[in-house]
Amino acid sequence: MKIILSIFTLVITGLLISCGTPNDPESIMGGDGGYKIIGKCATTAFAQDVMVKDTIAYLAQGEGGLITINIANHRKPEVISTMSLIRGYTYKLAIYDTLIYLASGTFGINSINISNISNPIFLANNRSVSPAKDFGFYSDFLFIATSEEGVRIAFIGDYAAEPDIRGRLVTPGFAQGIAVSPDSSFAIVAGGETGLSFFDLSQLQLGFGEFTYVDLLDIPGYAENVVVNPNQKYAYVACGTAGLTIVDYSDSAN
Repeated sequence: MKIILSIFTLVITGLLISCGTPNDPESIMGGDGGYKIIGKCATTAFAQDVMVKDTIAYLAQGEGGLITINIANHRKPEVISTMSLIRGYTYKLAIYDTLIYLASGTFGINSINISNISNPIFLANNRSVSPAKDFGFYSDFLFIATSEEGVRIAFIGDYAAEPDIRGRLVTPGFAQGIAVSPDSSFAIVAGGETGLSFFDLSQLQLGFGEFTYVDLLDIPGYAENVVVNPNQKYAYVACGTAGLTIVDYSDSAN
């Protein structure tokens, strides 16, 4: 029994030694010369989502709220500030002018003023839009994916810190992700097991009412999130275990 335990201890020790130090920069070699990690920055909580504006990276980090990181020097990114007094668990973020919107599940939307990066200021929490999962923009409107509640449409033209909730897209499946096509003609919704649904935004006007459901595309896996190409009518869908699906929606009838 002692011999077996000793062998087990040696194996585990060997594995730990072979792993090295997790935060050391490392290389991943590939056929074209490889990719290289040139810098790392530890976050204070579980990093969920990231957006970059100029030389600042903003990360939604679950129970840790919002963290801002200076990436001007990619080899030595540095934490600028954290905003942990956020209601709920932050999944996604979106930047609008000097505001950050945080999608915080059953706690709805948190609004943060980032005009002073070193001192972000909590402005408001709106729990009427829940469970908030993801955001999309169209002009002065904010689209919020809210799982079984579909997609809610809010006007942000008057006082953006407190979105004025107006219309709704009744989606098939649970709305996990939302994107608006570059020509603003469609709202495209990642709906989990139901795939990708398309809605006509030509009658958006003031954002009230319900909007025309155009079509549903069955795709492999579980549609978690969607982003669109700014120059072509392609949608890129994160599909869980099915990986990445690329959709051509140039012909809305097909």
